[in-house]
Amino acid sequence: MRGLVLAGGLSRRFGSDKAEALYKGESFLLRAVKILDELELFPLVVTQEKKICSIPKATVHYDRLPQKGPLGGIETAMSLYPGVDFLVLTCDMPAVSQELLKYLINENKEKPVLTLYALPGEKIEPFPGIYPSGLFPEISRCLSMEKLSMRGLIESISEKNIIPLNQPIRELRNINTVSDLESLRLATR
Repeated sequence: MRGLVLAGGLSRRFGSDKAEALYKGESFLLRAVKILDELELFPLVVTQEKKICSIPKATVHYDRLPQKGPLGGIETAMSLYPGVDFLVLTCDMPAVSQELLKYLINENKEKPVLTLYALPGEKIEPFPGIYPSGLFPEISRCLSMEKLSMRGLIESISEKNIIPLNQPIRELRNINTVSDLESLRLATR
């Protein structure tokens, strides 16, 4: 298994590149790479062409299928590393913890399939998640049909391991706007 950070988004709602935004003195992207490196998952970063050149302790690849969202980023990683499962993060989850990721990994060891968290109300969160290499054909099929929804992919997979959480947790929160970031900063002081 390897770690994958998706950093190819356009950050329209944020107003600037979220990968470079700071949380606790580090960029979102470096925080994601660092946590995967600490878990010895040999991080990859998939991004837009010319957006990011190099990141310490990570291998950077450009989207093979630009503008295809997270599915395109996962497809890029899986096509470059056939047979490898990926623990996938997005760069806009700066509060994610090692403990949360370790638990996901441990739950996947017992049942090595698509492994994701679900918030109360059975809202399945696509990230962080473990995406096994066996999903590559389905991901490719979705992309060829221009079905780019992560939720659509998740619903199309019959065998998956969903870990229910008792309450919403800050660590799974995506930062989409500057006010989201300010709210997170206030909550973690």
